Amino acid sequence: MKNLKCALCALLLALIASVTHAQLAKTGWPTGLMKNVTVLPNGDLKIIPSKTSSSHDFDYLVGKWTMHNKKLKERLKNSHEWTEFESTDENHNILNGVGNTDIFNATGTDGKVYEGLTVRLFNPKTKLWSLYWAASDKGTMDPPVVGSFEGN
Repeated sequence: MKNLKCALCALLLALIASVTHAQLAKTGWPTGLMKNVTVLPNGDLKIIPSKTSSSHDFDYLVGKWTMHNKKLKERLKNSHEWTEFESTDENHNILNGVGNTDIFNATGTDGKVYEGLTVRLFNPKTKLWSLYWAASDKGTMDPPVVGSFEGN
């Protein structure tokens, strides 16, 4: 259970750290991102949802999308070489609006087809979202990333 908590912390930190280089260059490092999260003495996370958190937070994604992606060739190795590829994504609301799902499809530069699935679930009692990810190269569902949106 402790490993799961560590994984959740790592996923939350990875999500926060995923702000793009271009955004950082324009605005500087964002502040106050973790103001609603506390690590309790037993290692559990206490997450307080934003006042505006709702089951409509991902409605803007609904539809079919074509995207141009850039990915570092090697992560965490001071790499500056990027690979670029196209992808598609189809997103739907599910479970009478308390859920959202999408399927991501891409063909990598190596010619391999890659598919990913996101399941997003909104808990009306806690007002928190849980985001789950599964990818065709692993065949397992990752532990959820949990949180809410603040403002826009």
